[in-house]
Amino acid sequence: YLISYPYGCAEQTSSKLAAMHYAKAFLTNDELIRNSKNFTLQGIKKLHNMQNYYGEFEYWEGVDTVSPYASLYTAQTLLEIAKTNDLVKESLKKKTVKMLNAVASENGTYQAEYSKFHQLYAAYILAENNLLSSSVANMLYEKKTYKGHFLATFYMAAILKATGKVEKAEALFTANNYELSKYAYKTYGNKSGNFESNVRDMTLHFIVKTKYFNKDANDLDVLQKEFSNLYSTQEKALALKAISTYLGKPTNTNMDVTVKVNNKSLNYKKSKLLTVDKVTSSSIELEPKNSKLSYSIELVKNLPKDLKNELSTQKELSIQQEFVNANGSQVDLANLKQGDKLFSKITIANYGKIEHVVLNQKVPACLSIVNDNIKGHEPHFKNVNINVAHKEIQDDRILHFINLNDKKEYSRTLKKDVSIENRGVLYSPLLATSIGECKLPSTIIEAMYNPRIKDHAQVAHSVTVKRLKDSSSNPKQDSTQTTFEEEAKALVQKIYQQEMNSNNPLEFANYFDFPLKVYFRDKNFSKEALLADKRKYFKDWSQRAYSNMKTSIKEYNKQEQEVKVKVTFDYKIYNGKKALTGESNHLLTVIQKKGKILVRSIELVKKN
Repeated sequence: YLISYPYGCAEQTSSKLAAMHYAKAFLTNDELIRNSKNFTLQGIKKLHNMQNYYGEFEYWEGVDTVSPYASLYTAQTLLEIAKTNDLVKESLKKKTVKMLNAVASENGTYQAEYSKFHQLYAAYILAENNLLSSSVANMLYEKKTYKGHFLATFYMAAILKATGKVEKAEALFTANNYELSKYAYKTYGNKSGNFESNVRDMTLHFIVKTKYFNKDANDLDVLQKEFSNLYSTQEKALALKAISTYLGKPTNTNMDVTVKVNNKSLNYKKSKLLTVDKVTSSSIELEPKNSKLSYSIELVKNLPKDLKNELSTQKELSIQQEFVNANGSQVDLANLKQGDKLFSKITIANYGKIEHVVLNQKVPACLSIVNDNIKGHEPHFKNVNINVAHKEIQDDRILHFINLNDKKEYSRTLKKDVSIENRGVLYSPLLATSIGECKLPSTIIEAMYNPRIKDHAQVAHSVTVKRLKDSSSNPKQDSTQTTFEEEAKALVQKIYQQEMNSNNPLEFANYFDFPLKVYFRDKNFSKEALLADKRKYFKDWSQRAYSNMKTSIKEYNKQEQEVKVKVTFDYKIYNGKKALTGESNHLLTVIQKKGKILVRSIELVKKN
């Protein structure tokens, strides 16, 4: 997880480095150790490039903006790594310490605006590294700079303890200490600019208490119960730091354990990852012989993942992806030609304001990313209603860091403004380069500080790129199939457009092959039943609005001369008294019969 985590702001990069730093002591796999060292080196180089003239750290590489907390947190991470690692250059370290002294003493120059809490945090970082002067520590205590923020108070107590003022430290901590279980639930976020959450704050409290005042096993038990609520990288990093602070450096012990599974016994003297394809025994036995044992058992069942590519009216955040050409028409991903230019078109829908969202778009191996970040270059398609805070182009992916607005509409029923769907579109240019078939990865979107708000889209399993001179084995057959599919989609769109605008059921009689095999929950549905159903629908809901209608081919059956068309649309229906809104997903089977294109069945599509 840590080595593959891709996000690149100062706080995220520092969190990953901190987590790797504290996890390294528990790694036994040689390859993981090598990978962690290389990743740490690359991360430090990246943060070094983000350091400005004053010693602060930019929030994004190449963007002249400093987040006070993120900058201080980055400084703390680098100084912690520098204690046991020579990868942090002396010049980077010296400039960082100078910036911390300027912030802690309010005597120096810097770019960002720092609060009293930030001032205490900077002083605490210096004190952790035995770099804080007694005069600054006394000034902060006498001016009561710590007042008004509970973490600042704990930091002040730790500063006093680190600078030799033990009695004052104990008195201040005791007067303000409380049980860790008292932390009120608060999800991870950045509302105050300090990336806070209850687990993060509880962990920082635990670290200060354990390191400077009272190491308590009960506190560790309370903290461990919250580990299932670790969502952000910073929370995971601090959890590892907390465990490391409590346990100290791990000691090497000889391992001797016998594992019995599927009626076979094997002895292990070193750490081992065992994979058992099928467990046939009723139990798994682990017998340590005069040694400590730590283990975990994971049951994994690999299931094929269905394609998913639709917006939702039920989720806070959802995405839909299309691949289009320069004219905006969908391209056939199974029939690309080398040199074709195409665009990934991603539609994002959200309800309510969501900040710090990352769109992680992995690119298939047979496609290349076209860099449109070049100054003076006008993009072919402009993004619509998307606030891109930062964009990174890596070898295998495009990362967009975006903020999504809250779109509101006045509700007469509730007599207040309510959040409605906010929709934006983002384009990324691509080029078909490598010949062959390659896997199309899912595109993932998530809120960086609350990964429970997330979605993914995958329009196909693979992409095929052919040589320019290649052609279909049977052009006439392919043309016939394409024509049928387009006519089927056109018929489906016509039916629903007419259903929205018409009040005459008889207009629908010529679109269907009766009796319908399936009509939602009914089978062998007659013409009379369909007309009666339409008549009732038009009567019950006199006003009908369908929007964002999309059709796609799900299956083509050459032998049966039928095609399955999926249609999705947002609806709002009204009868003068009440309104219903939502999203419809239907699957229609369309056939060719006696020279006509007809619908044979209509089914509901279960949403993922």
